[in-house]
Amino acid sequence: MQKTNKIILISGCPGTGKTTLALALGKELNIDQIISTDIIRTILRSISSKQKNPFLFTVTHEAWKYFGENNNENIWLGFLEHCKTLYAAVHYLINKSVEEGRDIIIEGAHLLPEFVRSLSKKYRITAFFLRVPQDKVLLGRFDMKNNKRLIPYSGWKNNFEIIRKIEDKILLDSNPFFVIDNYSLDTTKKICFSRIRNENKV
Repeated sequence: MQKTNKIILISGCPGTGKTTLALALGKELNIDQIISTDIIRTILRSISSKQKNPFLFTVTHEAWKYFGENNNENIWLGFLEHCKTLYAAVHYLINKSVEEGRDIIIEGAHLLPEFVRSLSKKYRITAFFLRVPQDKVLLGRFDMKNNKRLIPYSGWKNNFEIIRKIEDKILLDSNPFFVIDNYSLDTTKKICFSRIRNENKV
């Protein structure tokens, strides 16, 4: 059977378990290319400036500030502009992996349905969107993330309502993502493995 590149994209709002799932899938599938869009953003910041590309120097749930007041329209516009700053780099990484015949997992909140659809026209993509519907559980995930940080970050809790609004907007157009309520890593892994096998058959 002919081998095809596995290109796995994992999206979702902060705290939904994207990084944990990406590492688990990478270990089980023997994929050593696991990249976060946050890392891509950090690298791009090193070769740009806030004056040249202000959206690169913010985060998904605070990019609305560049458009004015805090309202639904500006929240979404800011989020879109912030995400778009990374798309050329993400596309390059995927294309390079395909050229080299290597599998890749990319995870991050910046992977939107419209972007994944555009990639799917050229590559075979398996895409997941993780969510944690219960507010109490997601807030607890923020605490867990902060426990792993030397410097705690208050932005997730302070912008919780904004994060939920962004998630709701994405879920209105979740195709081509396979949406998973991620409460159990083991259960989520089983769902992902089944879909990855089915979507990578020749």
